[in-house]
Amino acid sequence: MDLKPITPGIMPLLAFASAVRAIFGRNLIFCKTALGRTFGATSDDPVTASLVGINPWTVFAMAMGLAMVIVTLAVLCLGIRSNLDPSVGGTCYAGLLACVGLGGAQDGRDPYPAAVAQRFGPRGAA
Repeated sequence: MDLKPITPGIMPLLAFASAVRAIFGRNLIFCKTALGRTFGATSDDPVTASLVGINPWTVFAMAMGLAMVIVTLAVLCLGIRSNLDPSVGGTCYAGLLACVGLGGAQDGRDPYPAAVAQRFGPRGAA
């Protein structure tokens, strides 16, 4: 693919497309399903959620499973593109910290646009 000033590779475009699909899928689950409402209720107040019949530990386990599916997708994209070795951890962790720092994990802003800006911006990793 040639876009005159830049020439993106197929694999980075596929990784980006799968990340966008994962983000939209996660948002659909959270906004449009009963499971998403259960996640929200349990994260707001587990004690009150348990009063209406929601088992918080089951919900926490399902949330961890969903997170691990998204992490597995990310690791597959990383593993296909490059080698996985112990020295990669520090670089990935630094990118994660930059993403959360730019996006703001504690004040309710979404960190995903910051992750895209950090990864694909002018000084993003190659």
